[in-house]
Amino acid sequence: MTILHGKPVAEWIDKKTNEEAMRLIGEENIVPTLAILRVGNNNSDIAYENSAVKKAGILGIHTEKFIMDAKADESDILDIVKYLNENDNIHGVLMLRPLPEGVDEERICNHLKAEKDIDGITNKTLGGIFTGCRMGFPPCTAEAAMAILKYHGIDPKGRKVVVIGRSLVVGKPVAMMLMEQNATVTICHSKSDPEDLRSLCLDADIIIC
Repeated sequence: MTILHGKPVAEWIDKKTNEEAMRLIGEENIVPTLAILRVGNNNSDIAYENSAVKKAGILGIHTEKFIMDAKADESDILDIVKYLNENDNIHGVLMLRPLPEGVDEERICNHLKAEKDIDGITNKTLGGIFTGCRMGFPPCTAEAAMAILKYHGIDPKGRKVVVIGRSLVVGKPVAMMLMEQNATVTICHSKSDPEDLRSLCLDADIIIC
């Protein structure tokens, strides 16, 4: 069994991203810009936000923060989303979730343009994965699993793949992405029979968990 580690893949992606950011700035006079939308002052959200800002800075990506009070009205949040959608100088949006109680998170997420949805949170983005008509960006963990396979030169075509987990952020999208590349995919989850899971994993060419 070979365990594929993510660190060298992350370094490879960082290098490619930085090169593309520098090209856009130098050749096209475009400053790649990420908007971060945070509602409230949740400590874990702030830590994630700080990490994203730091990473973006290293890669040559400009960030703009849009911070709203935890008691902000849903209509006010939608106004900010509308502004981000229409601002041509904003190229991607990271919306920190979960949003505060009393806010219709699904409604707000689905007001975001798919092409600016870098976290794969809109129904249009997810629907695109299931129909094969890509819009926006897949959920990042699912995309990371595919990037790891690509980096290591592993073609999923014709391979037996077991995906453990069926969430909308990992299991389901990565299974669809693998089938798009002609893999034979089995999804297992918390209700799968343990003996079946063991047997399937022993027989698999690739396990994603």
